[in-house]
Amino acid sequence: MAGLTQIDWQAAANEAQVRALLEDFVSQYTLPTANQLALAVWFDKSPDAGEHKLLMLFTGPEMNNIESELQPLLWKAGVQGPPFIKIQWTSVRFFSQRLRLDPSYVQQYYPNAEVIYFQKRSLTQDILDAFRIVTEPSHLIKVWCVSDNEYGKGRTIQALLASRAGVRQEVGIVKTWESADFETCKAILQVEVGQQWRPANPEGIMHSSALYSDWLSGRPYCLLAEGGALYRIEKFEVIHAPDYERLVLERRPDDRYLEVYLRAVHPPERPAA
Repeated sequence: MAGLTQIDWQAAANEAQVRALLEDFVSQYTLPTANQLALAVWFDKSPDAGEHKLLMLFTGPEMNNIESELQPLLWKAGVQGPPFIKIQWTSVRFFSQRLRLDPSYVQQYYPNAEVIYFQKRSLTQDILDAFRIVTEPSHLIKVWCVSDNEYGKGRTIQALLASRAGVRQEVGIVKTWESADFETCKAILQVEVGQQWRPANPEGIMHSSALYSDWLSGRPYCLLAEGGALYRIEKFEVIHAPDYERLVLERRPDDRYLEVYLRAVHPPERPAA
């Protein structure tokens, strides 16, 4: 219990309160508009300060500098005095250019920074890296689900891929084991939640997913990767594996993971007659 007594609970409460107020302020800008908010970062954090610093990046309009303005943190309560939010805002494009051409120009935004809000698809990879925004495990393979009925029509890999052009993958896998001939493997099933790929909830998949119900019915799905690899689901297994924490972005609270057994399948190179 010694660790609990060493926590500064008042400081933690102050930080949580400021974070909540900043999130509330940022929420005004998250509605779909022409100039969409892409990133909000609380930087140089000091919860007891009279001025809290917030970087905001928008998809537009195009800019050639970083603007600055002051807003009261307690704006909803009608308080016009301190504490304030010092907002520094610009376009994603300008910030990304500065990041590449003159990193020192934006260096002030990194120390003691916390991402309050982000939209991954509106940000460049260098911005994601700069603020350590990680949304998927390093070895994630995103896949489309191919029903037994669709696969049974004898469609080629090229046809299956073409039918999914512009369509986002439904699930992901992180391999935990693979045979020497690459024909079979085991993998943790992943789903995208709040822009992040996380291990699937075993109960959720088994109670409401067609992947599981069709497998039980003897009509297993195949999983199609962007590169053309196609795997048939052979088996589902819920395992207790604390060591899998190193493979995923966010560990399961009970260390229980849904693992799928997969076998590579090789459709015909030409469509069925």
